[in-house]
Amino acid sequence: MNSESSRAEPHFKTQALQALEDFNEEEILRQQEKESEEQKKNKQKTRRIIGQWIVLIVCIGIILYQVPMLISAANKDVKPLRHGPYNTDAVTDQCIRNLWQISRLIQEEKLPDDTLVCPASKNPFMVIQTKMDIIVRSPNPELYGFKDIRVSKKKPVPEIIE
Repeated sequence: MNSESSRAEPHFKTQALQALEDFNEEEILRQQEKESEEQKKNKQKTRRIIGQWIVLIVCIGIILYQVPMLISAANKDVKPLRHGPYNTDAVTDQCIRNLWQISRLIQEEKLPDDTLVCPASKNPFMVIQTKMDIIVRSPNPELYGFKDIRVSKKKPVPEIIE
């Protein structure tokens, strides 16, 4: 019996060692897989962060590119005709002079009479009164090549709309 137990003992040790080695190999493989997954997650996270930074930088670049145009649009004032880019003839200039006179009148709370007329059509200017404003328009702005020529109490500088 002793000899049998001594024979079984090395075989048992061999099996135990083999099981321990198998366990160690499996554990090493699990660790490697776990590290590999962590590396993949870290790479994905890094790519996502880099992508977000790229999008942020592009957005900031677009905003910076647009800022000068936004500032110039915000600061752009409607200039009187003589300071603007319009080329007008003598008849249009007379119409604008008449609108300047009308502008002075409506600022003084007076309405223009029929003596100030449109130089091109010889018709009186159209007066539109609302609760908030008084608007005076040229009766025939198309004769001057424009859609509208007007002045109002709120905007006392004659306006030309192309």
